[in-house]
Amino acid sequence: MPRTTKAANKPPLGALIATRLNEMSKNQKWLSENAQVSQIYLCAVLAGRATPTIKLLRRLSRSLDIDVKELANALLSEG
Repeated sequence: MPRTTKAANKPPLGALIATRLNEMSKNQKWLSENAQVSQIYLCAVLAGRATPTIKLLRRLSRSLDIDVKELANALLSEG
């Protein structure tokens, strides 16, 4: 059984994505494949160690069926 992605102790963008993945019963591997991004880079984005491009935010929003503005707002609130 795949590990679930925990939202605790993540920056706002990582927490939002982790929560949505859990709601969808999906994992980071699925998201990386669906959004066409490496698992290593996705992990860095979720941990706040890398800043995603707008293009990647759009792909993530489509994969997660969430408004890109919500992802952008979470990213901007990481300050």
